[in-house]
Amino acid sequence: MKTALASHNFAEYFKYYINLVEDGEILDVLEKNKAEFKELFDFLTDEQANYRYSEYKWSIKELLVHMIDTERVFCYRALSIARNDKTDLPGYDHDDFVKYSNADNRSLCDISNDFYAVREATIQLFKSFNSSMLEKEGSANNNLLTVSSIGYIIVGHANHHFKVLFTILKKLGYAWADGCYHLSYGMIELPDGKMKSREGTVVDADDLMEMVVEDAKEMNMFKMFRKSVETGANGTQKYMVKNGKNKGKIL
Repeated sequence: MKTALASHNFAEYFKYYINLVEDGEILDVLEKNKAEFKELFDFLTDEQANYRYSEYKWSIKELLVHMIDTERVFCYRALSIARNDKTDLPGYDHDDFVKYSNADNRSLCDISNDFYAVREATIQLFKSFNSSMLEKEGSANNNLLTVSSIGYIIVGHANHHFKVLFTILKKLGYAWADGCYHLSYGMIELPDGKMKSREGTVVDADDLMEMVVEDAKEMNMFKMFRKSVETGANGTQKYMVKNGKNKGKIL
């Protein structure tokens, strides 16, 4: 769980990414973040994904490839530390990585497939780590890391770039983007346990909102009624309206 990382003295920018992630098991957090990105890939066109709002800013495609590259680098770090490599792992220049990525000449579909392949490999890698591996410490670019912290940093880095993407969408002319923010929700408790996409126990957000609205309507309706004043032979119940124009009426 993320709370177990609180005692470590990570670099400030690592702490920033970690704090952008809700508490939860690493595998669940990685899976949920993957599902959130599906919405983005389904929404954008290739033309939109080539957009850059300034000559020296990354395009959306470059931003997405940067996220993929970063995940690959951090997975290598996680693997090295888990295998007890005590080497101070090297840093990398993300601007150079983007410059030579050829991102704008790739289709958005290709980048999308790349993202899902990398994320699935990340999930499989973290599945292979036992608890002692997750707790192992190492360093990269002279900064402390643990294997478990890397999983949260990967997701936090992706969450950070959600904010950047909303800024770009606004510049593309989508006025509604100004009111958007990335809501990285925590684990949802279902009647049969926690919601886990890996196990197929998911709830569509639109269905969930519809259920909440209906429950609210029902709760509001029953506030108007007193307790049952009469029970019929077949089990039906009658209620008295407490207030309003139908006050005193039996339903």
